[in-house]
Amino acid sequence: MYTQKYNTLNHDADINGILRPTAIQRYMQETANRQLRDCGPSYEELWKSGKAFILSRMAVNIYRPIKQYEDIDVATWPSDSDKGVAFNRCYAIYADGEEIARGVGVWALVDIETKKLLRVDEVDLSNLEAGSVHSVEGLRFRIPKEGMTEVGKHTVTYNLVDCNMHMNNTNYPDMFYSFIPEVEKCYVRDMSITYKAEAPLGAELNIKRSTPHYNEDGVVTYYFTSNTEDKINAEAMITVCKID
Repeated sequence: MYTQKYNTLNHDADINGILRPTAIQRYMQETANRQLRDCGPSYEELWKSGKAFILSRMAVNIYRPIKQYEDIDVATWPSDSDKGVAFNRCYAIYADGEEIARGVGVWALVDIETKKLLRVDEVDLSNLEAGSVHSVEGLRFRIPKEGMTEVGKHTVTYNLVDCNMHMNNTNYPDMFYSFIPEVEKCYVRDMSITYKAEAPLGAELNIKRSTPHYNEDGVVTYYFTSNTEDKINAEAMITVCKID
């Protein structure tokens, strides 16, 4: 397990001082990037060798709102049982020794030029401290066949893309979250996103949202899709709670 300490930023928080979902995913992935940097191979070393990890799906469970200026410990570790093309990485966030969020990301190793999937064991990851995959609710879900309506559009501008020249995966949670009704009155409890196709610089995404699905415990789940002109770009399931 690799751990980093952070004090959460004011600029990561919404109008209620609660970390936005994109910020939470970024703290998790930043910690993973630092593990690769410190233990190798780094992201830059992989890139120079013509390889990159691409996120295919990620689910995060948040057990309580995470506030601005909180001291948190973020832990991450890769699975010790990956042998095929899927690379599972786990994340956990702690405050005062209490686990307040956890996540699992399913990554694919690809050849940058050909986009061909590569086996995880084609890269030496033996320097990374690995462990078993922990359970996270909602990693796999299905978009409802009915009740999905278009709620807006989202343009992939320069500030949203990474070195792959498509929208970085951490920008998706806030994109979908911004289309939740009365979003200023709630916070995210669970989120899960399936990344299906790249959203390149300049693309215009059509956002569709489901009708609200009310759960027994008083929380509400929404389903989303983002589409380019000819294909689904991403699918999401986001569960929100009212702020007390």
